[in-house]
Amino acid sequence: MTRISFLLLLVCLTGLASAAEIKLNDSLALTLPPGWTGSTKDGITTLIAPEKTPHIQIRVLPQHAATVQANVTKLIVDQVKDFSPANVDMVSEGSHPGVCLTGTGVEADDGDPSNAEITILSVPTGTVLVISHGEGTGTADRSKALAGILASLH
Repeated sequence: MTRISFLLLLVCLTGLASAAEIKLNDSLALTLPPGWTGSTKDGITTLIAPEKTPHIQIRVLPQHAATVQANVTKLIVDQVKDFSPANVDMVSEGSHPGVCLTGTGVEADDGDPSNAEITILSVPTGTVLVISHGEGTGTADRSKALAGILASLH
């Protein structure tokens, strides 16, 4: 392999492993690390981790964060039913303050037990609601990676 061919291959491989940006709406976007994918449809952004779990949905809502937090069980019922938060932690992802609720519930699609992490962030246009849930430890295992993604919110 010639030196030029090697350099071209290296540039192509580097491009494949680079981070990707995904738009949540007209004014907000996130940067996804290599291996993560996402799509936005009808105001709901779905993120997929390389391991395919947990299930992550992001919604940008016009309501104030306190209103979203007070109604969180109703807002996530299409993903997690009977959500029972065990912990409430203050978070700050980038320049966006918020709360992270962790607890359990059942998956809306099949009724399996679910661990869930619900992050509610204040943004200038309202609130970003992040629903991360799944069976087993997937949600907890990807929590740090998700926090890094949310810190890129701009």
